[in-house]
Amino acid sequence: MLDSALVRLLIRLLVLTAVFVGCLLGFAASSYQSLAPNNYPATMPVVIATGGGAAVLQWEQVKESPVPLRLAENASGCLDAFHCVEVSPSQSMIRQRIAGGLAWWQQRVEANHVAQASVFRLTLVMAFPAFLAAAIVSQLVGWWLRRRARKPGGA
Repeated sequence: MLDSALVRLLIRLLVLTAVFVGCLLGFAASSYQSLAPNNYPATMPVVIATGGGAAVLQWEQVKESPVPLRLAENASGCLDAFHCVEVSPSQSMIRQRIAGGLAWWQQRVEANHVAQASVFRLTLVMAFPAFLAAAIVSQLVGWWLRRRARKPGGA
């Protein structure tokens, strides 16, 4: 069975896909950050209630606003080209387009304040090493499959 080039190709593509997805998941998991109120990044998106719905501002804009701003309690959908949100009175989920990828923010809201936030990112910068690792493993599997197919009684 391993002497068929098509079977070897399919096995290599399956290995390539599995290693690539595994590496991407590993990189995304390693980018996870849990943040406390004293170390929120200035660029963290926050969903603010407006007269007609909701808008996304950066944490620095909210913190330094001369007027009191109210966090949104109920919003869903894409508010602009960069932010899609799902907001309830106790939490906000924000998917944000960033340079070369996506960031997913989760914020726990208590008494109109962001009590805790977490984020993980997935970027194209992570995809290159993941693809490189997958290609190397796929090449090694292909080499091993060809070697097994050539051995008498190996397959």
